[in-house]
Amino acid sequence: TALSRFKSVAVVARNSSFIYKGRAVDVREAARTLGVRYVLEGSVRRSGPRVRVSAQLIDGETSSHLWAENLDGTLEDVLDFQDRVTAIVVGLIEPEINKAELDRSRRKRPENLDAYELYLQALPLLHMLGVQRLEHYDEAIDLLDRAIALDPAFAPVFALAAWAHEKRLTRSGVAPPGVDDAASAIALAERAMIADNGDAFVLMVAGVVLMTIKGEPEAGYALINRAYAINPNSQAIAKVVGYAHWHRGNFDEAVACTLRALQLSPTGGQALRCMSQIARAHLSAGRIEDALVWGLRTLEGLAAQDFALCVAAACYAHMGRHEEACASVQATLAIWPALTIAGLLGPGGRPDAHDRLLVDGLLKAGMPPS
Repeated sequence: TALSRFKSVAVVARNSSFIYKGRAVDVREAARTLGVRYVLEGSVRRSGPRVRVSAQLIDGETSSHLWAENLDGTLEDVLDFQDRVTAIVVGLIEPEINKAELDRSRRKRPENLDAYELYLQALPLLHMLGVQRLEHYDEAIDLLDRAIALDPAFAPVFALAAWAHEKRLTRSGVAPPGVDDAASAIALAERAMIADNGDAFVLMVAGVVLMTIKGEPEAGYALINRAYAINPNSQAIAKVVGYAHWHRGNFDEAVACTLRALQLSPTGGQALRCMSQIARAHLSAGRIEDALVWGLRTLEGLAAQDFALCVAAACYAHMGRHEEACASVQATLAIWPALTIAGLLGPGGRPDAHDRLLVDGLLKAGMPPS
């Protein structure tokens, strides 16, 4: 049930797999019989009050294991344990399937790609770690334009294209002549909503566009909350809920929601982005030491994570650790030489008061204002 809330995943009816219960199964044969590409397999073992659930995701064509995990709990809180298992398994499986499908699409000739494969190839370009090169947004938009031309009824493509234009605009990218990123983001979000206003990802992106570009934060917040109600096990949506709370000045809620996003998928690139977002929320709330802890945790995972370096620089500056503050700014400029404070924050899309401590700290640390 939880997996089916991801519109990018088609899930066969669970009773169709009951014939395999309790017996050895050739996964490739089962996948062919069920007409699926991936198989989620699990088992439950009990020892007294203790319960262990084992789950694994398998490629139905090759029988290779894509992901496996053991989860332990007790019968005393079995319903809570069931919810925890669901959240963890579903939160990890959707990105693993996307990754496997992306690898599959990259093995095809470019002229043979369909709309979904072009969509998958655009996804990582919008979530690259370290410094986000502005050309990545251009490349993503080109891929998504091709996808829209192939399938003008595929709502997630419109949504992702809207998000790509929003990112290029709010991160100080330069649109080609004749292209208005703000107008394009709004128009594409509206087309996505017309195509499928029950898709959680579509609602999330439409909410972000309303909040950051159209100047309708309350309407945007409402759409993001609707997306979360439909699919609370999507890390991307949970993270955006945290951002929405930060945007509204609810810094404690921003930390709590982003922590849940981190729990859904505690490793990988999106986990590092969650850590960076938590650091920013703590800094906005004036919790300098907590912000530094989370900023440094992010940098342990990737030393070239530009925003975490900026948060660390600001924290060090406020703590009077001037040499470390300057070193963090220099490390940031080494990977993004043209970065300024204005470029980091984007063109007026964020409330100045929320980033006051970040801006003041970066000024003290020597980052160019504009």
